Amino acid sequence: MSVVITPYLPSKRVAIGQGQTWNVEIRNNSDAQLPGSRLHILCDSYNSASSCVVPAIAPWGTVKVTITAHIDSHKSIEDMTGCVTWKYNDVTRQTTDRMERYMGKLKAFVPPTGAVAKYKVCLFGLAGAGKSAFVNAVLTLASSGMSVVETAGVGGCARHNTRQLATYTIDGENFALVDTWGLTLTTYLNDDLENVVDGVFPRNWGMDMIYDQHAKAIRDNASTRPERAVHVILFMITHSALDKNDECELIKANYARLQDKAARNPLVLISKVDEIVPAFRSNPLGDYPEVRALKQKVTDLLGIPENRVYAVVNYKDESERSFQIDRNTYRIVEHALRTASENLRRVAEEPPTTFEW
Repeated sequence: MSVVITPYLPSKRVAIGQGQTWNVEIRNNSDAQLPGSRLHILCDSYNSASSCVVPAIAPWGTVKVTITAHIDSHKSIEDMTGCVTWKYNDVTRQTTDRMERYMGKLKAFVPPTGAVAKYKVCLFGLAGAGKSAFVNAVLTLASSGMSVVETAGVGGCARHNTRQLATYTIDGENFALVDTWGLTLTTYLNDDLENVVDGVFPRNWGMDMIYDQHAKAIRDNASTRPERAVHVILFMITHSALDKNDECELIKANYARLQDKAARNPLVLISKVDEIVPAFRSNPLGDYPEVRALKQKVTDLLGIPENRVYAVVNYKDESERSFQIDRNTYRIVEHALRTASENLRRVAEEPPTTFEW
């Protein structure tokens, strides 16, 4: 049977565990009429079996149908495969899904009325840990195309690729990303870290700028400080740093600096894990003893629950998005927004802080 099945991804985002409605075009590439039949979505670890009626198709004709993929409400991100399998008569086709279509739950994280326009998610951590690369991973997750987004410049080694504060907004989303320069023994001295988190530094503040020399600019931007304040921090480290005493002390000391800030309870992201577990790149949600050991090192070092520690894989050589990488990125973004929501709500309930300039 010469039949072409072309599913179109829907424009509406849904939450994980909700049914997804597809538009499907079926073309008859033959001289014979195809009788009425049914189009099926085959059952897998995430999708339940679903079907819809397909009318007769004239020779060389095309019909368009709508079908809803039924999902059991208890299904989670771990059950998702990234593929949908279609069957029409004896023709079976598998298509690639996009994690971006399942970001509907993120819409539930909305800043309180009158607070701020968007939650600020700050990437902070060791130089060369992949903060800017993770920004690109989030931008790719939220994009509607198949290509990897490379908006933020990346370095890839223990040097300062990002040298000034950079904010990345995403159309239609309730959060923005704040990229920062890397943490070393010679950066974030004095109150630099606190000033970043509290929104004291104006936009595009550079790592080499000195507070006292730009006091006027800081005063002039004081009224917009709440819009720059950070609501959650993603503290990025490399797996190799956990084997170096000096870097462990640097991580521990700077994590402690964040504990009494408004953006408390940072999530810790361990990067470059695929260097020691190559399979992690193709399946970041898999269970790997080496990854468990890395997370345990972080919990022992910082005294935080393991559920606030993630192993992360960024795009490196890929030109097209990967459902598996996007799926891992989504887990982190969802947890980050949940934490940001809790932090901002707590701040709103506290008495205001008065700053003297």
